[in-house]
Amino acid sequence: MQSSVEALLEQLAAQATSERDKGDKFERLVRRWLTIDTQWASRFDQVFMWADWPGRAGRPDHGIDLAAIGRETGDPVAAQCKFYAPEHYVTKPDVDTFLSESGEHPFAGRLIVSSTDRWNDEAYDASDYDEPPDGDGYSDEPPF
Repeated sequence: MQSSVEALLEQLAAQATSERDKGDKFERLVRRWLTIDTQWASRFDQVFMWADWPGRAGRPDHGIDLAAIGRETGDPVAAQCKFYAPEHYVTKPDVDTFLSESGEHPFAGRLIVSSTDRWNDEAYDASDYDEPPDGDGYSDEPPF
C-alpha cells in the first residue's frame, strides 16, 4: 500500500509540466514541511526559497534550493531538494555542486532532502562527512 507521502509525490510529479516545474513543486513542498513539522519548525526561525533569501547577495542558484535560518543561532543552513523516482540512486555528481556551494561562508549547516532513500556509497560518504565549517550539518534523517 502506498503511503500518503508517496501518493503526494506521485501527484506532484503527474501535475508537473516539466522537470523544472517538478523540482519547483518539490522545493515548495519541502519549504512548507520545514515550517510546519514540529521537529523541523523548532529548528528554524524562517525558511526561504533561494531566490527570496536576503542573504544570498545576488549569488545564482548553483544547487542551493532553500536557506533556513537557525532558530537558536540565527545562522543560515543551506538545503537542497532532490525529487527523483523512488528507484533512482542519488550519485555523488548529483550532490557535488551543492556540497561545494554550501561549504562556503555563511552556511553553518546543510540539509539534503531527497524523495528517494537510495544513495550510492560515494554520494552518501560525501554528504555524511563533508561538513561545512563550524556546522553540525543537521545530519538527522530528512522529513521524507
